[in-house]
Amino acid sequence: MTEQAGSERQAMRVPVLDGFRGVAILGVVVVHMLVFSGALDTPGSALNVAVFGLFGNVIDAFFIISGFVLFLPVVLRNGHFGSLKTFAVGRAARLLPAYWLSLAVALGLIALAPLSPVTGFPGFGSVALHLGALQTPARLVVDLPQGFGLNGPVWMISLMVGFYAVLPLVARPYYRHPLAGLALAALITVGWKEAVTIFGGELGALNGQAPAIARLIAVDQLPGWTFSFALGMTGAWAYVRLVRSGRNRERIARRAPAVLALGAIVYLGFAYLYGRSAATVNPIVAAASRASRHSSRSAPPPRARCSWRRSSSVRSGCGDRSSPGPPGASAASATACTWATS
Repeated sequence: MTEQAGSERQAMRVPVLDGFRGVAILGVVVVHMLVFSGALDTPGSALNVAVFGLFGNVIDAFFIISGFVLFLPVVLRNGHFGSLKTFAVGRAARLLPAYWLSLAVALGLIALAPLSPVTGFPGFGSVALHLGALQTPARLVVDLPQGFGLNGPVWMISLMVGFYAVLPLVARPYYRHPLAGLALAALITVGWKEAVTIFGGELGALNGQAPAIARLIAVDQLPGWTFSFALGMTGAWAYVRLVRSGRNRERIARRAPAVLALGAIVYLGFAYLYGRSAATVNPIVAAASRASRHSSRSAPPPRARCSWRRSSSVRSGCGDRSSPGPPGASAASATACTWATS
């Protein structure tokens, strides 16, 4: 019993997750830097296929890790969520100070060096929505510059806060039925994205955006990422189940290289197919088209102004996905992703 308890305490810390975060951070930086350098301006090139195939979905990794890390204690407690107050205070203490500081810095920069062309200081409503981490869902119904038009990566914060709010409600039933929960999450994500595709015009009428832009905004809502969070949660359940099974770790370790090799082959195959599809969309042109609504007040050329964008069927990295941002946003984006998912 003591040995099992020790194993479970050790299971609370999974060092390999740091490696996954590292790869995801690398992917965010690589894709953004290559996009802004113009290296990916040729649709369908070998470089495009390789970059989008290997790093095109790194944002999923952050949400998968979040699902794993936050659900792991629930699994170790056999489905008991624990103190809701402790969870809320812990998450708020970890996320909000750094997030609010980033908003204050952005507002300070806008006050000292207004955006060009001048769009005015953000209004009270915009500031309040950002402080409450409601900026991403708010964009479904209002034309709201993400991160005040300066710090696009904050779109992700709304999703993380939404997951924090939902997790206590679903934790126990999900623990009891992790595979059914994963299947349901897949249905939610697929259903949401299909609905977004069908009702793009109606969505555009709500927030005053062109249908294509409205679809991009809607795709990045919490339902669009439910499956990613659920993958991490089911992974936590499977991991603890393996630890508790008492299976010979040396035997597992001997088989791991062969399993990893097979997995790498399968992954590279799918990465090629995904990369070939994604690389046919010029990210800069797609970015410019999605920023077309702001073109009347846009001074810099599209390449200087637009973050990495793709069609609604192809997701981007952790940067802002429907509003412009500076090249340095990739580093801020990676930092935000790492902080929020740990």
